[in-house]
Amino acid sequence: KTTGAWDPDPDHPAYDRKMSSFEEIKNERMYSDRIPLTAYVLIALYETKDVSEEALGCLDNARASAANFLVGQVNDIPQEEVFHLAITAYALSLSQNSENAFKRLWSWARNDSDGLYFADQKIPEN
Repeated sequence: KTTGAWDPDPDHPAYDRKMSSFEEIKNERMYSDRIPLTAYVLIALYETKDVSEEALGCLDNARASAANFLVGQVNDIPQEEVFHLAITAYALSLSQNSENAFKRLWSWARNDSDGLYFADQKIPEN
């Protein structure tokens, strides 16, 4: 049975730093994390429009599985992975299932003299 996650290939490094976890980047391993990878795939699945009736059932199942996986991961995303939560919240908004993700994301918002922003740590003023 599938979990709904898109698992990265453990033999190949990530091509985009945003796909790696903070810990992977710190340890210079740069392997993809399944949460942002699944979020990106879910977004792509929602962008897929012109499919046959036969493929539509598979597409709907893949969307639902990926969304269910991400919903189950929202509370486990560590605070230093702000981007992972943001991309997950956006992906889940496409499935109409993002309320908890956005609540958690907004709880991480920073508001200072430079304005409102999302970051794992305070950004120094210029």
